[in-house]
Amino acid sequence: MNDMDPSATSHSHWIFPSVEGTLLRCLHLHCHKSRLGREVMRSSNLVGRKPLLLCIIILFALASPLLANVSAGPVTRVEIDQTPPLSIDADSQMQFSVTLYDASNSTVSGTIEWSSTNGTIDGAGLFTPWTVGNITITANSGGVSEFVNITVEPGWPATLSLLSNISEVGMDSSVQLTAKLLDARGNEVFGHNLLWSPSQGVVNETGVWTPVQVGNASIEVHWGELSATMMLTVIPGEATVIFLPSALYVRSGQSISITPELRDSFGNILSPDAAGTLQWDAESGTISTAGVFTGSAVGSWDISCTTSTGLSAITQVEVISAVIDSIEMFAEERAFRADEAIEIKVIRTDIYGNIEEVIIPLVNWTYPTGSLRLGENATEWLPNEVGNWSLSVSTEGQSASITIEIIHGYASELLLVAEIQRVSADDDVVIHMQARDIRNNRWVVTGLWETEASAADAWLSSFGTWASFEATTSGEWIITGSWFDDEQQMLFSAELTIDVFAGELALIQLQGGSAVISTDEVIDLSPLLFDADGNDVGTVLLNWSVDGDDRTTDFRLHRGVYYPQSVGLHEIRAQADSAYASIIVEVTPGRARTLTLDVANNLSIVSGGQGEITFTVYGRDLSDNSFLVADLTWIIPDGAGSIRAGTDSGEWILTGHSTGDWMIELYSEDAQYFFDISVQPGLVARIEVILSSDQFHQGDEMIIDVRVFDSYNNSLTVPPSEMQVSSTAGPSTFVNHGSWKILMETGGTDHAVTVRYGDITVQKFFDVQGALLGGALGSSDVVVMSGTLVIALILATLVYVMRRTRAEDFSQVEKSDSEVVTISPPPEAASLAAQPAPSTSSSLTTLATEPSQPIQAAALGSSDKAAESAAMAKASGVMVAAEGTVQGQSGWYYDTSGELTHWEVDAEGRWNRL
Repeated sequence: MNDMDPSATSHSHWIFPSVEGTLLRCLHLHCHKSRLGREVMRSSNLVGRKPLLLCIIILFALASPLLANVSAGPVTRVEIDQTPPLSIDADSQMQFSVTLYDASNSTVSGTIEWSSTNGTIDGAGLFTPWTVGNITITANSGGVSEFVNITVEPGWPATLSLLSNISEVGMDSSVQLTAKLLDARGNEVFGHNLLWSPSQGVVNETGVWTPVQVGNASIEVHWGELSATMMLTVIPGEATVIFLPSALYVRSGQSISITPELRDSFGNILSPDAAGTLQWDAESGTISTAGVFTGSAVGSWDISCTTSTGLSAITQVEVISAVIDSIEMFAEERAFRADEAIEIKVIRTDIYGNIEEVIIPLVNWTYPTGSLRLGENATEWLPNEVGNWSLSVSTEGQSASITIEIIHGYASELLLVAEIQRVSADDDVVIHMQARDIRNNRWVVTGLWETEASAADAWLSSFGTWASFEATTSGEWIITGSWFDDEQQMLFSAELTIDVFAGELALIQLQGGSAVISTDEVIDLSPLLFDADGNDVGTVLLNWSVDGDDRTTDFRLHRGVYYPQSVGLHEIRAQADSAYASIIVEVTPGRARTLTLDVANNLSIVSGGQGEITFTVYGRDLSDNSFLVADLTWIIPDGAGSIRAGTDSGEWILTGHSTGDWMIELYSEDAQYFFDISVQPGLVARIEVILSSDQFHQGDEMIIDVRVFDSYNNSLTVPPSEMQVSSTAGPSTFVNHGSWKILMETGGTDHAVTVRYGDITVQKFFDVQGALLGGALGSSDVVVMSGTLVIALILATLVYVMRRTRAEDFSQVEKSDSEVVTISPPPEAASLAAQPAPSTSSSLTTLATEPSQPIQAAALGSSDKAAESAAMAKASGVMVAAEGTVQGQSGWYYDTSGELTHWEVDAEGRWNRL
């Protein structure tokens, strides 16, 4: 008690620590005094007991809180039932529970306070996450706490955001775009490929967008059905070059304004203030900070301009003197390469006819392409583009022009040019091979085409100056080209990367086609999505149907897993855009949960095959599908009957055996069924005849007991009118309850009792000992006894007479003897009376020596005896034993048709033909 944490102990237990000891000491003192003074206590009165009783009541009241605390100790340990590692996505919830233990390690109840470092958890322990990461769940009860860590993963993407730290981007810059997939809680979801669709420019794999033209641009990013759009403004880049107008001229003492032109690296014109502060310098004359030049000395003078950003440019101003009359332009008469500097001379003729080669300020020149510069002795034109170009110059009100043919310069680079470099697998790309000079003039050349990966060779079709690339597999494919420049005797090469992404969804493959599953199982269809070239399209939301019924919501929630409900063949179809796929799944019933029969629950059947009942067993699975049960087990009381499978599935045949009321239990998988049957006797299959004896005297009465049984030994009651009972010894009379009486009228051996019911015949054999006068005087025993008494009386009379007539002669004695013989029983009767009954041993001996073959049995007697026996059997309707066979025992018999047949009589008297 003293080792327990006070904070975990109930208030009542902590405030009254001595109550328990006081109570125990009081009880101990009371018991001790009781032992010492038991006799005194017995003699004490009620007044002496009252203080003790009051003490006990007070101590019990004080100890009640203590005892309550002892029965349920304070919480000393809290265990969270869920064990790490634990993981959950932000779209789900997790139920936590705890078990509280006291100091004796027994579970106790108490109030639980739940808390989490992130997310929410209610009083019942249901945790709802917010932010991904490691979250600590703490359960506290009475100051005792326990915690467990759970990892929260991102949920399924719900929104797509697109961010950029700037809204304007220069042409010479790139911008990092940040696209994020967020779940419903705002957590970023990683591991998904995004599809970029910029209106201009290129977005690389890291999300860096590089513009290609000035203006507004729209960048879209897609993932599945989610998308986000951002508008950016593309402005010119930083000034990289400054141009001063050329062909400037001014008369001495006059002024001309020079305006610089600023451009970025892409040639976009910028505002003049983009270069900062301008500083001007003139070789001769004066020039203001605003760029206004005033000529003084005649000649060509350099004017330079430098910006505060470090850019500079130089131009020349021609300061002239006299009034001009005309001008002419001269250049070599040939075709010039675009990378040449073409010297153009201007001849000035003044009004006095003086001719001089003058340098006209560049500002006075007009040229369609390229640029002008002042050479040492003339103005030089640096052409750019190929063609016939007309250049003109004007000065002092006079003008002149010249046409120059420009051809491309020497090749400086080989280019492989395609309109687009990112295409889907549904498209093909036309690539041109071009050479480029330093002026960016391009012309088509004929070279060799190759692919870096041999797998892409079949997709490249070469046509010399151009090639067609039709990729069928997504990825980045490198096309290489080579060209030998005969003019420079140089080999040029170039390569182009074509980024091929999957085309439109064209093929859906579902797994599990032709599968056979039960309603207790599921099948993951795991759809695979491909374009027309077999490239994996990625994630596409599919529309689902089963047998034409829309099941899109179910399949999306279960992520392509099919939960069958009804049995049969089901077509599962998945569709998106114009692509679809379908499979056939055969659904069989699940495990039987209940059983039903198509017969009544209480059946009455007849024993044997004639009373068989055919019934059908139906099972129902958890989806309430009904099906025929082909796998069945049962429990039937011994001897009650049997069950076997029928010809059709689910069909079973019940055969009753022993009569009575029985309960049958059927089992199949997880289901059971009980029903009752009442088995009634079947058709007669066996008759048993029991004789009251097998030895009778003529004149006696035989009582036979006829018992009828079906094929399973069930006793039957047959109306006497349907049963034929006859005997060769005399007539038969029905008594009652299967008993018959037969009068022994005819003596002799091997008499038979024949019992017939339908096609069943049973015979029993017995002997009848003959009586005097055919039994007119009664049975043979009575006649013999009566004769014996008469003879004894006569002998007694003779003895008496002989004693009284001793003197008579011998002849009288003979006469008396002859008289006695005269009244003795007749010889025939005496011989019948003296005839011994056949013994059982002789019958057994005869049976042991019976012939084993019909021919041998017939050979034992004469042919006349055989014919006589056969005729007797036909006439009497009773089988007659053949020679060597004892009537009524196993052996050879002539049947009622006169045919010799072999029979066996078993121990119960049944006859079986062999």
